[in-house]
Amino acid sequence: MKGKVTKDQMIYVPCKCPRCGADLEWNGTDLVCYNENETGLAYHFFTVVAPVDNAGWSTYSSIIDGIDSEDKLVNFIANMDINSIVDRTNGSATKEIVRKICETVKSEIDPARFLVACNIKGLGWNTCSAIIEAFPEFINEVKEGIVDWDKLYSVNGVGWKTVVSITAMSDRIKNLAKVVKIKSFVKEEKKEVNFKVAITGALSIKRSDFDALLSSKGIEQSGNFKELKYLITNTPDSGSSKNRKAREYGVEIISEEDFRKLYLND
Repeated sequence: MKGKVTKDQMIYVPCKCPRCGADLEWNGTDLVCYNENETGLAYHFFTVVAPVDNAGWSTYSSIIDGIDSEDKLVNFIANMDINSIVDRTNGSATKEIVRKICETVKSEIDPARFLVACNIKGLGWNTCSAIIEAFPEFINEVKEGIVDWDKLYSVNGVGWKTVVSITAMSDRIKNLAKVVKIKSFVKEEKKEVNFKVAITGALSIKRSDFDALLSSKGIEQSGNFKELKYLITNTPDSGSSKNRKAREYGVEIISEEDFRKLYLND
């Protein structure tokens, strides 16, 4: 049953990974399991590499059931029989989603997304994007065992602890990189940023499609309320924490419909 959460209701925020029981840590606005030897590596890898709409925990778990180690994950991807995996699932809708997930994992993967999927402490989205942009050959050099670690340390936003963490887990990057296809990095021209927004709640279209619309108009997303122009939400009048924070920082709260009229309708 769906409904609005009122200010009098308590919201449960998990502190343990549901897959391995390790403590969860905040990475920006995301709760992440950094247990590098945990049985949930396969789940993390698949959900990051293939974030398919309408695919939940049970769908991904049905694909990677029994894959409880790094070696098993590598072997599974290397020998993946998509038809066999689809055949063992139930329901036509589920079969279609399972096929899409598997085909996405076997297709070319963005290099920054691949690094995030390796689930290495300190490697969040911003750090991985910075590494690939400054060091496009990084993953290939890890595969060949010829990484210039000092060069990696020179990347903006990469601290020494992160370098040590990556060094310790370089075999994971190397082994997984051998069984997946990784896109060649193409540096995009930086678009002029007109202003920044944050989004909360449901949208009328897929989030990825809305993100693309924003990007095409030079509108960036940020979690830093000090630099936002708008908070886009389907409940502008609610007392949610993000709405309260927007009011605290003087950020204008706007509905998707009104925002579209102002900026997204050509």
